[in-house]
Amino acid sequence: MEGRLFGSVTPADIETSLQAKGFTVSRKQIVLDHPIKALGEFPVVVKIQGPVKATVTVIVAKEGEA
Repeated sequence: MEGRLFGSVTPADIETSLQAKGFTVSRKQIVLDHPIKALGEFPVVVKIQGPVKATVTVIVAKEGEA
């Protein structure tokens, strides 16, 4: 099926990607209502501290295309 994933992208996956880029973030700070199960770009909220939040764009692409 084109555009769909066999698995899903979870907060743990996003945490790992952000940490690989040098950001200190815990999966508990990542607000994801449901796992991402399709290719594309998705806005994801990261709770920084208290009421402070940031939005990051998660790009899910075929391996070797991102």
